[in-house]
Amino acid sequence: MKTKSFKLVFLLILSALTFSNSFSQNAFNNSATLENSSSIFNSSALDSTIEEIDLYAFEETKPIDYFEIQDERSIATILARTIFAFGLGLGFGEEQTLWCIHAAYYMQLSMFANSALYGAIGLVYNGLNFNELTQSIIDFQLKLLMFSPITKFKEVFLMYGILMAYGIGSEKFNNFTTDLTRITASLIIGLNIILTATLSLALQTSIFTYQKTNYKPESGNDYDNSFTRVFLNKQNLIALSLFINLGQRQAQN
Repeated sequence: MKTKSFKLVFLLILSALTFSNSFSQNAFNNSATLENSSSIFNSSALDSTIEEIDLYAFEETKPIDYFEIQDERSIATILARTIFAFGLGLGFGEEQTLWCIHAAYYMQLSMFANSALYGAIGLVYNGLNFNELTQSIIDFQLKLLMFSPITKFKEVFLMYGILMAYGIGSEKFNNFTTDLTRITASLIIGLNIILTATLSLALQTSIFTYQKTNYKPESGNDYDNSFTRVFLNKQNLIALSLFINLGQRQAQN
């Protein structure tokens, strides 16, 4: 009985010694591993990592609110103070062909919260062909036009206003020439599409026109003829213009 008890005690002591030795060895290995790992995060390693990333490269980056959102731009920074425009116009009747070559100088008269008023001085050469009749008139024009944005980012403007013109010219029919003078008053509407900081494209037509023409034939008495045209009339010219900004826009704040 004593021998069995002695053997049991001996086995317990041997087991305890074996477990203690194994635990110590594992703890030593884990400690070495932790020491190797911590060396990665020492001061010199961190300095080297920072140098590789080069945080100073981000110093020139602008904050998000530095860049002004397009739809918050003032129209004063989009529309120039002075503009030169030129282009062509076409119109078609049942048997008529109308055309024009035009040029104008636009000046900004007033700036409002969400629109701008322009005055324009223009010169237009008008032509008309109708069977054997041909007509050519030079119009001197004055315009008052309002420009108002109709898109979110203000790249398209609605143009609307009034036009007054005085024209001189002549028409020929069967080898007879008649001198003409005419007065025109119109309500006009159109679109102005911003292409670049310097250029924009405009499309204009009249929605109502009153015109009075005085005819002075080679023989016979003078006589007048007046008429009105409304929107979608076949005799309305549709004019296409290229706008070139001349004056400086107002600087952004």
